[in-house]
Amino acid sequence: MQSHDKDNDSEKNQQIPTAVAKYMGNASIAVRFEAIGDRSRFRVLLQHFRFQFVLARCEEIDNLKWWLITESQFKIFTDFCSNHGLRLITA
Repeated sequence: MQSHDKDNDSEKNQQIPTAVAKYMGNASIAVRFEAIGDRSRFRVLLQHFRFQFVLARCEEIDNLKWWLITESQFKIFTDFCSNHGLRLITA
């Protein structure tokens, strides 16, 4: 039984709401959200993101959708992640 509990703990750790950011050059940063939760939570988060980052544009990079923001907005994005309980990973 204990090993089953440990498996559940490792699954929970993998499901931490996360934002991934990577520098794209030309003063752009691509951001992507992972393990946010159910569809409605994701939609609410995306609405907040789009409200705060009005000029962000969505593009497909390596067959995945990423939001592009300017490099000067990165500090604001880190605050956004903190305010919404997202772990931020930079790649």
